[in-house]
Amino acid sequence: MHPLLIRSVHLAAVIALAGTAIHFAAIVGGPSWFTFFGAPPVVVQSAKDGTMLAPVGSAIIGALMAVCALYAFSSVGVIPRLPLLKSGLVVIATICLLRAIALVPLAVIHPAVCNTFEIVSAIVWGIAGSGFAVGLKNQFQASRQRAKTEYASLIKRQLKHLNVVGGCCGTDHRHIEQITAVCLPLFKKPT
Repeated sequence: MHPLLIRSVHLAAVIALAGTAIHFAAIVGGPSWFTFFGAPPVVVQSAKDGTMLAPVGSAIIGALMAVCALYAFSSVGVIPRLPLLKSGLVVIATICLLRAIALVPLAVIHPAVCNTFEIVSAIVWGIAGSGFAVGLKNQFQASRQRAKTEYASLIKRQLKHLNVVGGCCGTDHRHIEQITAVCLPLFKKPT
């Protein structure tokens, strides 16, 4: 993958980690932090009243954002492959991108929502969503490469048992060319 694309995935992870830090810091920062970061009024009131909604909700969101960062890092091999990596990236990228574009209809319906903070947030979410989508694309490319490698390895192991190599229904010339490229050098001419 191109280094610039890898950096975009790293940026998505850093954005998610920043979100994690902000959500945990808001717990310590109190009501003024929840207000500044646009928390719903009920959450701000919870922070003022000292009830559990604000800190627990913020901790859960912070933890989810940390998981998002792990999935971004996993998608480019910084950490080992996480379970359900492709599915997780689809969900994460979709949520981020929807959050980014949601500002447009909200600004039309509720113009008061369209302030500097919300515009910057939408841009940041869009950048993060794009980075997660790049990580997803990288996983699909890696899967195709793994499949080719595993298939070639299987053919090589079973070659001594093969008399004929070919395809089946729906197989086209590209598939046969790939099989031939793997097998042909391994066949020994009879003497």
